[in-house]
Amino acid sequence: MQEVFAQAWRQASTYDPRRATPVAWLLMIGRSRAIDRLRSRKGHNQASSLTDALPEIPAQDEDPESHVIGADDAGRVRAALEGLVENQRKAIELAYYEGLSQSEIAERLREPLGTVKTRIRTGLLKLREALRGT
Repeated sequence: MQEVFAQAWRQASTYDPRRATPVAWLLMIGRSRAIDRLRSRKGHNQASSLTDALPEIPAQDEDPESHVIGADDAGRVRAALEGLVENQRKAIELAYYEGLSQSEIAERLREPLGTVKTRIRTGLLKLREALRGT
């Protein structure tokens, strides 16, 4: 967490409120730091996963309404993902669900890096539109 907040402090001038909320921006930074940490562990033959290394964080809102809203949001995201063409959906799933970098995705899919970047960008724009419309 300290690394995340230090990076946010250093890069505060790059924050664009039109692109994300402050919380989403901090979560993106945190996700990147977590992936970096996992990759550094792989290089040192430490096979423990991030979920094993981190304690479970209790939910801040435990009321039933929050669970229903969360499930509804997850359903909307799944439906929006299903609306993407196969190659866009696959690239986004590899990035967000498996935590792969764009270079790793390109290698796994045997596609040029530029193609992967374009597919992810286009797919995310389509997801944004689909989720905005619902």
